[in-house]
Amino acid sequence: MARLSFRVEATKSRSGVHAERRLVIVFRGNGRVERILTGEDRVRGTYSRGSSWTAHIDLEPGDVAVYVRLVRGLRGRIGGYIEVYDHEGNMVFRAVIRRRKTRASKGDPRYSSYVEKAIEMIGLGDFIRKYNWSTAPRRG
Repeated sequence: MARLSFRVEATKSRSGVHAERRLVIVFRGNGRVERILTGEDRVRGTYSRGSSWTAHIDLEPGDVAVYVRLVRGLRGRIGGYIEVYDHEGNMVFRAVIRRRKTRASKGDPRYSSYVEKAIEMIGLGDFIRKYNWSTAPRRG
């Protein structure tokens, strides 16, 4: 069993041009899916408007946590990364999002299905136009 801490936030700049969103999606071993949108401890956010928390998550054997960080910049361009953590608290896969494309950055591409599920759950399925899972250097 591992206990992980993540920063969860929904903030935007004073002008409203830039925005940041961080959330955690936990895929439980029994088939349940949990979206963590808030946390216990309030912390300072990246931008001035909005809220930010620290969320503590307990993972049992068979659970997988997906940490999503998205930033919206000029002209509505979205970028960021998605990290996948196993039940021991190790980051096993990382994917980056740039120019409406998602590609593997590091780790084991067998966990890419969790990234695709997370993208569909947060509503970016129509936004992402291409996936490339063969670019990650393998560990181990």
